[in-house]
Amino acid sequence: MVHERRHRIDPKPPYQRGPVWRLPQKQRLVDSILRNYDIPKIYLTRLIPPRPPYDHEVTDGQQRLRAIWEFLDGEYALGSDSEDLPGLGDLSGMTFDQLSSEAQDRVKLFRLTVAELRNATEDEVRELFLRLQEGESLNPAEKRNAMLGEMRNFVCQLGEEHRVFPLTRINGNRFGWHDLAAIVVRLELAEGSADVKSVDLRRMYEENRDFDANSSEARRVEAVLNYMADVLNDSPPEMRIKWGFVDLYLAISYLMHRSPVDISGQEESFLLMFRSFEQERAAVDDPAELLGPDRTDSDLDMFRYIEAFVREGGTKAKIQARHEVYLRRLALEIPNLNV
Repeated sequence: MVHERRHRIDPKPPYQRGPVWRLPQKQRLVDSILRNYDIPKIYLTRLIPPRPPYDHEVTDGQQRLRAIWEFLDGEYALGSDSEDLPGLGDLSGMTFDQLSSEAQDRVKLFRLTVAELRNATEDEVRELFLRLQEGESLNPAEKRNAMLGEMRNFVCQLGEEHRVFPLTRINGNRFGWHDLAAIVVRLELAEGSADVKSVDLRRMYEENRDFDANSSEARRVEAVLNYMADVLNDSPPEMRIKWGFVDLYLAISYLMHRSPVDISGQEESFLLMFRSFEQERAAVDDPAELLGPDRTDSDLDMFRYIEAFVREGGTKAKIQARHEVYLRRLALEIPNLNV
């Protein structure tokens, strides 16, 4: 019945992460069904009024439902766990259509325990979702995405829609781009360096539930991200580290909004500086070597940057230390900026 109604069940409401189960996890779930093992309860919320084509959304159990639906639709075959199923034999490597009628019936007639939430407020639904996930190791960005408020909505829109994030080599799975968006919003609200650990970002969501997406802070964030998209237009391979993105953002934000410097038309210069700096950083095997007797000011700066990069990189002090190094390097490599 759940499979027949799948087109009327929204598997990914806004507070949910997307599909994250890998093939072995899906295969083991179906194997458990074929063995008639118990499966945890699925929670569906009735949508009042309905949101066509959906009349329910998944509050808990998205990964399980997707695995069942995909197997019944023939999207994957059973794994090695199903080599010796009681009364069925070796079903490994078989898709649903290749199963015997008896095995198909075991899947189709398996009783799922489904709880339906009715007349629940959005706050109650999201609170239940977070509580049910306590043992599912949601990462901090996924937990923030389940919160309510205009700050969450603004960050979500940036993470999903802004053109800069696909230009990076930073993993966007499990709300990785949302995490970057949240960090830069936090820096813009602080107008400079700030603590951006998960507890700080969560507090930002809580304290800015009524955030105005048309505010001056929001416009500044979008302006800097637009400029960065032009800098990273060719998707440079060096842009693959979170703090590299954050540090470049803060430098551009400072020059664009809190200094008299005009950076218009300097996108290529920023790209060249960023690439050479990251290549130099990545080539350092032992930072202590930068403190040798022949050290230069640039060597000392790179040492300071790496030290602030590898330990507690999300604290205000470390972000500020890297920011100062960035500005000095920009002054050397783009002299006409007069940083």
